[in-house]
Amino acid sequence: CPSERNCCSNSRSFPPITVPTHCSGRNEMAAAAPTPPNETAIPEETTTAPKVAAAPTTPKVAIPKVKTCLWFNNNKAEEAAQLYTSLIPGSQITLVNKAPGGTAFLVEFILGGTPYQALNGGRSAFSEAASIQVMTEDQAETDKLWNSLIANGGSEGKCAWLTDRFGVTWQIVPKALPILLTSTDREAASRVRNAMMGMSKIDIAGLQAAHRGSEAKSSETQEKT
Repeated sequence: CPSERNCCSNSRSFPPITVPTHCSGRNEMAAAAPTPPNETAIPEETTTAPKVAAAPTTPKVAIPKVKTCLWFNNNKAEEAAQLYTSLIPGSQITLVNKAPGGTAFLVEFILGGTPYQALNGGRSAFSEAASIQVMTEDQAETDKLWNSLIANGGSEGKCAWLTDRFGVTWQIVPKALPILLTSTDREAASRVRNAMMGMSKIDIAGLQAAHRGSEAKSSETQEKT
């Protein structure tokens, strides 16, 4: 059959060639021709990419920019962290890194929202030059923390200070103390300061009595009577 395109071998124009209908229908007839009996139609292959499971994501852990490391002797780091986190709300042990022998080498913990490390380093000693301060809501919380921290070998200090059995120094400070010490009545604030200087564990009722300038009995004195 003649070609369907115009001939352009020279500059002259030729009229378009009409393709006979029996030629133009050849492809249609071939497409419609049935498959011979001895031939099997092969379906077209469809390629489907296998589904790849998503890679597991590692949860993001917030790493504090600043934390305090406490250096313990006699492998007491984990024991100390367990005691501290049991006493203060909002506390938990977050990591225990153990040495080959099974003893904790490094313990990470949160104490009232503040990050700490406890390290079994050995050959070290704490001093009162560094201490952990806890603000308490009332006398009941003050008494509980104080008594728990000085138990089994701890010792009382002066003016809200104590040392626990591991050698760590603490300040157990009721919220009432800084409020009374910063009173606009400076004479009353001075009386509060003088009363505080004579205390070991802070007695809130005694501070309030000093602020009033009265001779009211402190809570400890009332308990004894």
